[in-house]
Amino acid sequence: AYTLLDGQGRFRGLPQPGFEGRVDRLRRPDGTRIALADWQTAWGGLLAASETVEVFSEAAARLLRGAYPDLRNIKVTPHQLVHPVLPVEAPHGPPVIGVLGNINAHKGGDVVTALSRKLRRGQLVVIGRMAPGHGLARGGFEHGAYDVADIPALVAHYGITRWLVPSIWPETFSFTTHEALATGLPTYAFDLGAQGDAVRNAANGHPLELGMDMDDLLALLLEQPKRDAT
Repeated sequence: AYTLLDGQGRFRGLPQPGFEGRVDRLRRPDGTRIALADWQTAWGGLLAASETVEVFSEAAARLLRGAYPDLRNIKVTPHQLVHPVLPVEAPHGPPVIGVLGNINAHKGGDVVTALSRKLRRGQLVVIGRMAPGHGLARGGFEHGAYDVADIPALVAHYGITRWLVPSIWPETFSFTTHEALATGLPTYAFDLGAQGDAVRNAANGHPLELGMDMDDLLALLLEQPKRDAT
């Protein structure tokens, strides 16, 4: 499971050999299974023999070291935004939560769907698409495909006042998190992976507790942030 989510779709840290769940075992074409310990032994040899093992964030490096503590050849090379996003002026009006990108299960589809059931029409806008099985209730609106260059105009059009990055797995970089932060609007993300590091280190970032009560999450998203963007 490259997302590191368990069979219940939750992140509970790195799976441990001998205690792995069903999603942490690989089935060969002949039907036999490869245990996590065998998988890590095989890949550990390849990684150790490599000149460089390149990852895109310190968060990804921490995970890799957790699985392969003897690696000494990890190089962190963050991505650069392909299309820079300019800061925007926060719209005047009631709170509107923007969700940037295409949203499936590990990107937080259940979180977005649940929030849309608790909000009034137009209070949540997905700039992107929802995967099948993750529809929006009355409180949410799906914009569909977009160009990164259009983000400032979309913020103004929908009156987006803050962003939510609902991803529930530890992202290895998360372009959408960096794009949301670049607008200068308050940006909320669960405190794990590269998205958690990004919001924790940004003046307009707000880390959230993973698995927090949905009503508590909603209250945070609708209140005036304590740290406004500058």
